[in-house]
Amino acid sequence: MQIRPHLIIPPAPTKSLLHGAKLPFRIQQFAGFLPLSITTPGSRKPLSLDCPPWYKSPSTLLPIFYTLLTLSPMTNSQDPDHYEQITAEYVSKGRNTFSAVTSCWGFCSIICPLLIRLYLVTSRKRVATFWQKFTAIVTILEANFAHEEGTLKTFLRKISVKCVVHISLQVTMSSFSTGVYLYFTNVVNSDFNIIGFMRDLSFSWLDFLTNFCLHGVIYFVMSYELCVTRLLNVLRDELNRKWLTNLGKVRSMVEFYYRLDNNVQEFNSLFGRVLNIYVVYTLGNLLYSIYFVVISFSTKDTFSGGFNLVKLALSTTYFYCLVNSSSELEEKSRMFAKRVKFIDYDDHDESRMTWVAEKIAIYKLSQSTNNQKHEFKEFPSLDPIIIANSMLDLNLRLLISMIAAITTYVVIIYQFQSVDSS
Repeated sequence: MQIRPHLIIPPAPTKSLLHGAKLPFRIQQFAGFLPLSITTPGSRKPLSLDCPPWYKSPSTLLPIFYTLLTLSPMTNSQDPDHYEQITAEYVSKGRNTFSAVTSCWGFCSIICPLLIRLYLVTSRKRVATFWQKFTAIVTILEANFAHEEGTLKTFLRKISVKCVVHISLQVTMSSFSTGVYLYFTNVVNSDFNIIGFMRDLSFSWLDFLTNFCLHGVIYFVMSYELCVTRLLNVLRDELNRKWLTNLGKVRSMVEFYYRLDNNVQEFNSLFGRVLNIYVVYTLGNLLYSIYFVVISFSTKDTFSGGFNLVKLALSTTYFYCLVNSSSELEEKSRMFAKRVKFIDYDDHDESRMTWVAEKIAIYKLSQSTNNQKHEFKEFPSLDPIIIANSMLDLNLRLLISMIAAITTYVVIIYQFQSVDSS
């Protein structure tokens, strides 16, 4: 169905939803997962993503450096003596099972971030073009359906607080982990080795950076949720009136909904592979963390078990922020679509429904020209907006199914370990 343009396309406002992208984009750029140059014209203008030649862009050279570091022997090599010391505690307690689980996690923690960086580097122009289209969508929304007072400030503050809290917790956990490692290797065991330390430090640093690879994706999903929330609130305001005096405004909302849905489809096409790879990474992390928590507490190593339990909670909360926003987007867009579909019957006031029917009948009549009859549907059926691809649907059901599956695998592995005498 072709909809006539009813939307105003003005310049970006002084305070915009787009200003919330600065901090998450900077963090993701530092982590090597945004190979584009970020330009901030000023505090009153939204940022822009530029795509200069890769050899002139430090933001592109940084993920290339991290990729080479991932492939280097410094990160992938394993000291046999060091490995024997780690697994010595599990002799006659299932050392082969432990080795299999840690090898699986090691593979996921190295290969998955590597694939994400390579994909984003090769898709730099697509990401920059997508940001321009997203900027246009947000500008149209804020010009035609301005945010309620305080809503935009709350959203921008929420984005900033989440980023600051997350990076603070990750830095604290990583610093604590490094300090414990230095204490046990240098003080307790007295076997500090500079080469082994650099190897472990490189691996830990890359693993630390992977915790920030979805900051930009989370920002986009939260922004989509806010856009649909605003449409839903405006529609509710119209329906709560005694008379529905502005059918044209509802049509403008439907038009914008189509634009937003198309932008989300482009988002799914562009970032679908990133999400798929990160889900595999999260599965490996859940498997390793839950398994290690179980065996740590079973061997009365409460310190290691508690530390890994905190790390598990932190990584799960990060992924929860993404899937929860995606679920809210799907639910609110479904609610908007239903309200538009049944807009003629939204109120039990018979006089109001009769008046709406008359208005639609007049509009249909005005669409007929030269005595030709045209079948016209004022408000077409709309589909909910979902973040999905051929592999997965991004929502809370995905997270619950992942936790359930990994818990089942850990129980099975633990049963195998009980009969593993290696």
